[in-house]
Amino acid sequence: MRFSKLAATLTLCGCSAAAYSAVPVQDAPPPRDNLQTAPAPTPTPTPSPTASPTPTPAPAPDPMPSPSPTPDANPPG
Repeated sequence: MRFSKLAATLTLCGCSAAAYSAVPVQDAPPPRDNLQTAPAPTPTPTPSPTASPTPTPAPAPDPMPSPSPTPDANPPG
């Protein structure tokens, strides 16, 4: 029974390791071919970072209106 358990664990580890190693190996070559054959994918990631900073400045105006109502309440008081 001990041997069967060890064999099972070794088999599972071997299978998982083989699957993981096979995945990255196959994924690695495609990107290189894409970059050499078509440089179009390069500009695609560029717009992504541009959109990210756009929503960042939006929260800035929120704190501005907050102090506005405060001075208004002071004069009437």
